[in-house]
Amino acid sequence: MTERICLHSRFTLLSKLGKGTYGVVFKAMDNVTQQCIVIKKYNNENMDGIGITSSALREICLLRQLNHRNIVKILGVCSGKNELELFMEYCDCNLRQIIGGYLGNDIIRTKYIFKQIMEGLLYIHENNIVHRDLKPENILLKNGIVKICDFGMAKYSFKSYTHDGMLEQYAPPEILQVMRSNDQNKEAIYVPSDKIDPWSCGIILIEMTQKSSNIQIDCETLYRESEQIKPNYLDHPISKFFSEQFSHIKDKDLLVLISGLLRYDTTLRWTCKDAINCNWLEGIDTSKPYNI
Repeated sequence: MTERICLHSRFTLLSKLGKGTYGVVFKAMDNVTQQCIVIKKYNNENMDGIGITSSALREICLLRQLNHRNIVKILGVCSGKNELELFMEYCDCNLRQIIGGYLGNDIIRTKYIFKQIMEGLLYIHENNIVHRDLKPENILLKNGIVKICDFGMAKYSFKSYTHDGMLEQYAPPEILQVMRSNDQNKEAIYVPSDKIDPWSCGIILIEMTQKSSNIQIDCETLYRESEQIKPNYLDHPISKFFSEQFSHIKDKDLLVLISGLLRYDTTLRWTCKDAINCNWLEGIDTSKPYNI
């Protein structure tokens, strides 16, 4: 079936960048500015009659609300009957594409990228938003500048929810518990916390520093472990599984940072501000360009 894209005549499609349950993402040329942009065409299934899914509406509203150098910039929206397209700035690559390559051989570059992730995320949290879908694929890079994208699963931190759809690979124990409850047809009500995203970033940081494009996490084992020690979180600050994952790391400051982000106890888990001010990132000035 031919995919029909409703575009202004000023844009020329160049290539397909990705496809998922949300729809299709294209690289396109703006024939007026001669600049490349990204067009995200949302899947018209499950539209509510006005051409907008809840996740699409959420993403567009949040991107319009947020304005930060480390968050992908929205350029415009094109909507019609049962169709919706989001226009965004084009970025060179995503973090997944450079993990395991040259990134792992340059610790300063790794610090520069990670601090930007924390700075963008801190801004998001200060606006009472939890991203909930942080992974290397959703962290873009443009001329060395980090751009956090894909806000389709983001939630406000002051509302209660009864379901969750995070990718288990990057989900903290408290969210795995919500997911297991939903699997058992039990409605677990929770309020998204700004401690969810730092856990995801802790896993991303392990991937960045151990030069692995994707660490394998046994989420069921992690869930069971967290349930068993829940009454004594203070005696078990970090998962035994993750301790083994970064046993090769010799940098004590890096170990402190990772351990802080992967705390079981959410009251002890580090915030983005804690990470930004940690010893490992000391002296990293993200206001100055760094060739990535």
